[in-house]
Amino acid sequence: MERRRASRWQINRKIKIRLEGTKKDTVCIIHDLNFNGARISLKKKLPQDRPLKITISLSEGAAFEAEAWVVWHKEVMDRNVYGIYFNRMKDPDRAVINNFMQRNAPEFLSKSRWQAASEISEQERGKEEMLERRVFERIPVNLPVRLIDVDSNRELEATACDASAKGLGIVGNVYLESGNRVELWLNMADKNEPFYSRGTVVWSRPQETGEYRGGISLEKAEFMGLHRIFGR
Repeated sequence: MERRRASRWQINRKIKIRLEGTKKDTVCIIHDLNFNGARISLKKKLPQDRPLKITISLSEGAAFEAEAWVVWHKEVMDRNVYGIYFNRMKDPDRAVINNFMQRNAPEFLSKSRWQAASEISEQERGKEEMLERRVFERIPVNLPVRLIDVDSNRELEATACDASAKGLGIVGNVYLESGNRVELWLNMADKNEPFYSRGTVVWSRPQETGEYRGGISLEKAEFMGLHRIFGR
């Protein structure tokens, strides 16, 4: 995935959204949009502690699906305004957005990925940029982690030294073979149940301290774990 660099195209029109598991569409206002996210407002509240599988109908025949994450939320009068980040989207759904843009605002597509001015506040933009930085860049942490090397059937303890939604850096006393599959339980600072995930060792090398440092690629983007590590 690439980081969002361009501003969003301002739309400010009524659309319909539907969360997975619900039968009815909800009318809302979409204020701006690009391939990586949108800003919407509606009367109902959206869950903020988990990824959302959502269908967005921009117009008749222009609907796309995405897995989204609420980045920020504020209340304005009787409405809830949300900044949402598209965590996962298929190419055909991206094509729906592109085609909608071509029909409604082709001039924005020629401006280096819609470098249009946005009404989003600096504080809200900062929250989005911080989340995206945390998604794509490793952030230092210091959390105990218990691992099971599935391929060698070994159990070991280590320390997570950095984390992102897609990976974990660890330091421990045992060497992990690159390519080995692991299960891991990360002891979180919130003192609740450890966060569980699975992944693959992508590299491991000895340190001058006698310990080993390694990198683990997680099986899927763990936004819930990221949410618990860094807070809302």
